[in-house]
Amino acid sequence: MSRCRAVLVTLVAVLAAVPAAPAQIGDDWSLIGAPDLLRRAGSGFEPLPILTMRVELDVDGVMVRGRIVQRFENPADDVIEALYVLPLPERAAVHAMTLAVGSRRIVAQVRETEAARRDYRAARREGRKAALVTERRPNLFRVAVANINPHETVDVEVEFVKEVTLEDGGWSLRMPLTYTPRFDPRPPVRPPAPGDDDRVVPAGDPAMPRVTFEARITAGIELAGVESPSHPIDMRREGETLVLTTTPPQVVADRDLVLRWRPLLPDTPQATLLVGDRDDAAYGLLLAMPEDDRSVPSAALPTETVFVLDVSGSMQGRSIRAARQALVRALGRLEPMDRFSVVTFNHGFDVMSESLLPATAAEVARARSWIDRRDAEGGTRIAPALERALALHGARDDDRNVARRVVLLTDGAVANEAELLRDLASRLGTVRLHVVGIGSAPNAWFVRELARAGRGLAEFVPDAAAADARLDAFVERIARPLWTDLELDLDGLDPVDAFPDQLPDLHAGEPLVVSLRLDGAIARRAPVLVAHRAGRTVSVPVRVVPLADGDAVALRWARARVRALLDDLHRGADRAEIRAQVVALATEFSLVTPFTSLVAVEQIRTAEGSARSVRVPNGQPAGQPIALPQTASLGPLLGWIGALLMGVGLLLLVGAAAFERRSVR
Repeated sequence: MSRCRAVLVTLVAVLAAVPAAPAQIGDDWSLIGAPDLLRRAGSGFEPLPILTMRVELDVDGVMVRGRIVQRFENPADDVIEALYVLPLPERAAVHAMTLAVGSRRIVAQVRETEAARRDYRAARREGRKAALVTERRPNLFRVAVANINPHETVDVEVEFVKEVTLEDGGWSLRMPLTYTPRFDPRPPVRPPAPGDDDRVVPAGDPAMPRVTFEARITAGIELAGVESPSHPIDMRREGETLVLTTTPPQVVADRDLVLRWRPLLPDTPQATLLVGDRDDAAYGLLLAMPEDDRSVPSAALPTETVFVLDVSGSMQGRSIRAARQALVRALGRLEPMDRFSVVTFNHGFDVMSESLLPATAAEVARARSWIDRRDAEGGTRIAPALERALALHGARDDDRNVARRVVLLTDGAVANEAELLRDLASRLGTVRLHVVGIGSAPNAWFVRELARAGRGLAEFVPDAAAADARLDAFVERIARPLWTDLELDLDGLDPVDAFPDQLPDLHAGEPLVVSLRLDGAIARRAPVLVAHRAGRTVSVPVRVVPLADGDAVALRWARARVRALLDDLHRGADRAEIRAQVVALATEFSLVTPFTSLVAVEQIRTAEGSARSVRVPNGQPAGQPIALPQTASLGPLLGWIGALLMGVGLLLLVGAAAFERRSVR
């Protein structure tokens, strides 16, 4: 029987290598809301109905303050833990959460993420009510609510802040009410746990969540119109505030709710400073809008442009074709009064002309021919090429009768972003740096940061097919900034911090938005915004508007400060030091960040038993079929492997036993 025992030991060892049933989802935070897209029905999948859902948005200028209230009921006869994914607008900053059970309200506190998870797990284990919010992606947050008793009703209130999105000369806000489940082509490192999927409720199901929605918009400037392309809305005015509600009052949560509003472009420039007080300081949000560009003299300033084209090895294939097409398109938009040159670079650089050329048809044609002969190869050294481009402009920093600029076309595939950004600002002078990100996966952060440091604009061209349309719009935007060299004069009051700290140029239809922390009162002061427009200096009076609640503008400043600190990480700052500053700021302003989470814990045990985890599904997105791919899980495969190994093992045991009987004979 020794061989039988050997075979049996081998079989046990092999079966032990097959992954066991995974732990309860609540015990492994990496599994909550995992991207495995499954539509299973079986033990462990029990929808927890959302009785009501309410979304309230307050918009002050470009700052949005949102509040979501979801009421759940445990229909089961045992204690449960509710787990779900909460979709929020992109770049939303969650800063508050309250757990309400009957008359009891448990207010969340910001803790470092690992400490928050420990507190939550301890409370769940000990039978105390608890809730935890962590950031999963910039627009998806994970929420867990522990120890909901049988037939008990719980309200979860989550508050967030964000900025509206600028597009097509207006503002928009997209409020996700559900989300499309993610498919991850990578095989999971472990099989999914029960409930470990991004579940949705089919359209028409009685459990489909309904939502009540209200938005209050105080724009700070006159609006030309407000609309919602996604839902019918009612509008009424309360003083300077527009109140928007859906029609009917409750709508199915099966699509994003989108609002758009467009400012009425004034004949004269406007500037407003929204000011709110907190105990520690006063915080401001500056909004400025250039005048309608039709009211500005149409004679544009001549331009001097040095185009810098990346021809390094990472640009091979579609990227170099897109870059060439984009550059040729930009050259075609130059006027005869403009002057230009072209620099290409990889590990070195080449210059088409050591002096700026008039943009005549002959010179533009020569430039096109020169560009077509450049192939993508070699390394990527941006700094020498940018230095040469700036040298072509010379040192005429006081000449305001010409728009001087560098247009860089690159995929940004460099490893020394921090060094480049540090060195750039001091070299530019009055030259503006505009950056065009090339290819399907450019270094988008670096592209935007280069443009921001150069007080320019960023654009992205994914392929040659998109080059013409993208470059036409881009060249139109950079052709004639309406305001340049902006300075904010607060009538003797200096801001402690301002973001952005260097004010950008303003183009037609684009507002200036600046967050300020003020060390003193501004109520009796007369601030002005100074800028250069069409070759002359203008001063725009700033209207000061006190806010009854200053938390929104304060949170906007804090969030901008956190973002600036996180950007410093990309520039090579010390991680431990940045983490400490972010945690301190997030704790002061109660912000969920990559390093902090919100946790609410009841101090006494109220659970009537041990909790089991259930997954709360989101609504099925409108227009999406309910049959969803099930290819991301290895669970069925592992099951078949286990069954096959058991069958092989039994055959081996039977064969070994027969062999030993024959051997005995």
